[in-house]
Amino acid sequence: MKSKLVYLNQFSGEKAAVYSIAVENSKRLFINHFIEQYKNDYLEEVLDVMDRLRQIGHYSKIIRTKLNNGSLVLSADGSRFEGNLLLTF
Repeated sequence: MKSKLVYLNQFSGEKAAVYSIAVENSKRLFINHFIEQYKNDYLEEVLDVMDRLRQIGHYSKIIRTKLNNGSLVLSADGSRFEGNLLLTF
């Protein structure tokens, strides 16, 4: 199964570029799957994650990134995010 990184315009900015993963035979990005899966039960938290990604892309930068047990762990301005999104700076 092939996959590729897709640049997310709605989150990326001058400080960081935000990407999500797209699997070859699927029309949905991982971020869209994440939103659909959790929006009904955790809407406030999903909106917080989306807002934080937008903040990182436009106003702050990532302090460090590292892989931890196959997941990407991001730390920006003291916040921590684990998941299937990749940010670059």
